Amino acid sequence: MRSFAVSVLLAAAVAGEPTLEDLSAIKLDPKVVESNLTVDANPLDIAMTPDGTTAWVTMFTGSKISEIQRRKVTRTMDMPGSPTGIALSADGKTLYVGVATGPALALVDVETMTVRKTIPMCAFPIGVRVSPDGKFVGVACQGSGELAIVSTAKLETKDADAAVMKLTVGSMPYYLAFAPDSRRVWVPAHGGNTLAVVDLAADGTPTLKASVPVGSNPVGVAVSKERGTVWVANWGSATVTQVHPKTLEVVATHKVGTNPYWVASSAACDCMLVSNFGSPTLDVLHEGRTRTRIKVEDSIINVYPSPDGKRLFATSWSHASVKIIE
Repeated sequence: MRSFAVSVLLAAAVAGEPTLEDLSAIKLDPKVVESNLTVDANPLDIAMTPDGTTAWVTMFTGSKISEIQRRKVTRTMDMPGSPTGIALSADGKTLYVGVATGPALALVDVETMTVRKTIPMCAFPIGVRVSPDGKFVGVACQGSGELAIVSTAKLETKDADAAVMKLTVGSMPYYLAFAPDSRRVWVPAHGGNTLAVVDLAADGTPTLKASVPVGSNPVGVAVSKERGTVWVANWGSATVTQVHPKTLEVVATHKVGTNPYWVASSAACDCMLVSNFGSPTLDVLHEGRTRTRIKVEDSIINVYPSPDGKRLFATSWSHASVKIIE
């Protein structure tokens, strides 16, 4: 197993910005390990409890979801089709899972690990997120170019289909991120090289406010937990675009590894984590100051830091594993 220093993630900002060549030579610390947990075929997305003790991972081609606790797969359940994105409800009782075949949004009971309900969804619902206030589920539908906003309160009624409100946001949206106040959604349009800015009314009705040009083929998006800026991973241009949340101006463009897919915010280090699917690296970006690169064994897709900042969970698509990096 390959290992690296946790201190890299917590590195203090220094003057100047090192080059990519400098970053690739970072030393590895043998005291901290990166471990692999074998799961079913093609793991894609991860949901996690607020305390970081339990995680769930979707296996796209295996049509399964696995639960992970203490570096072990504790339960696995079959899904009615290929699961994509996954998110945990605010009360921790329900997993919202995108199902590509159908397509649908499945409501999975956490206690019993069974599908309680499915509702029809727009084509290829891959990105799934719960708003910070827990009132809405956002679903990015790559196949139809739509964002679906789902009222969690209406989901539990007999007319659950009426809970879904849809808005066209651009070509091939993969993922989305909610603003901290739950009234704005950021959606990269992979096929249009733009970031859609969507405002939500009190009932969740979405309105397209703007489309911000970013890099080539944007995929992942995240909002900095500490500063509120928006970060977009641009698959085609090997960059990450940083956008001001109020002015909607591009603040900076950061060069990263090959085919950046996912970006996540870690409050523990006041940094953004960028997975480079086309190269076995994880880039760590500190706002406007420093950049570091961590070597990992395999190309990774989605990366989630635990709330305490001590662990990273990452899905390795081609090697059917979940990496736990400490």
